[in-house]
Amino acid sequence: MNTIQVPLSEKRLLSVPEFQIYASIGRNNAFKLIRQAGCEIRIGKRVFADRVKFDAWCSAQTS
Repeated sequence: MNTIQVPLSEKRLLSVPEFQIYASIGRNNAFKLIRQAGCEIRIGKRVFADRVKFDAWCSAQTS
């Protein structure tokens, strides 16, 4: 089976472990930040972060 490696900067939805790496934070803070930024996407029981919404939220916080 071939696995394709996609850079985090090219993914729209990030899993929580990927989001932790992207934002350089721990697991508990990742869940808090995902909710606070309004970028939470749930598919079944899995939680993802919408990277585009998170980036826009970060830009709004720093402006």
